[in-house]
Amino acid sequence: MTDSPPVAAAAEAAAALASVRIGIQASQYTLVAGFVIWLYDIFLTFDREVGLLWCRGGKLIKAAYLIHSTRFAMGALQQRGAYNTRVKKGKRLSDNRCTADVVILNLCLTTGTIVATAIFTFRLYIVLLGRRVLRLFLVGAVVASDLALVALVSNLLVVTSARTMSYSDEMDMCVSKVSPNLGPMYVITIFSESVIAFATLYHAVSLRHHRVVLRDSPTIAILNVLYKGGFWYYLYALCMQLALALVYWTAPKPLLLILCFLEYALKSTVTSRWFLEFRQALANSEAQTNDESIADKAERRASINVVPIERETYEM
Repeated sequence: MTDSPPVAAAAEAAAALASVRIGIQASQYTLVAGFVIWLYDIFLTFDREVGLLWCRGGKLIKAAYLIHSTRFAMGALQQRGAYNTRVKKGKRLSDNRCTADVVILNLCLTTGTIVATAIFTFRLYIVLLGRRVLRLFLVGAVVASDLALVALVSNLLVVTSARTMSYSDEMDMCVSKVSPNLGPMYVITIFSESVIAFATLYHAVSLRHHRVVLRDSPTIAILNVLYKGGFWYYLYALCMQLALALVYWTAPKPLLLILCFLEYALKSTVTSRWFLEFRQALANSEAQTNDESIADKAERRASINVVPIERETYEM
């Protein structure tokens, strides 16, 4: 004897609801784990941040670093609030509050992505001294990619997802229909990151004949950080964003949330670490240059003191 259609539909809805709850719970555990890793990394790099960033000049760099390093915390707290919105038992939030949650969350995501790309672009732009065409192409490609990302996020997330975002009494949380068209959001940034990677490769190839001359200079250490760190970051970003795009189109939505949280934490941590490593190379270069200048001054002073003595001895 088969179940009646209403009973079967109710059972199917209950099973789907249970599956969604399990996925959300797994996402919450992943979010908490990522938050702990993020805090632990902040603790490990605190001394380097103070010495290499906050005790030096550069307000724009400080602002970019602060925005990117804290975006995971902002997004995590906002997502946690969207998944635990009941303040008192029996009290529900308005749909406008749920809409504000999804808008703020995706603003954090978009801002962090743009800032991370800007950090690499700014460093590479400084290194590409004397290559005006390549500089213009680099800036134009990154700006065009960022504008396309903002347009896509504004259209699909703020407009489409915000309209479908509402408070579910059955699940006691804000829910929204996730559109498969959001996959290109992660593909767009691959274009700008590929431009950065190929510009870095071009710079490395064009300077290959000078690396022997610069082998013992402070400049080579800075370039090595730019080359190696930049390519590792590019490979990581490529793998993560392709995975997220494929998940948007094919995989279950709970897995999408887990990967989004992982991408949030890992990208913030990797970018911050690369930035501090680059600043460390610059600091070492400055220290070595200062030591060499002090040694040159001491040598010149010694030669000035020695010359009159030799002349006086010769005259005697």
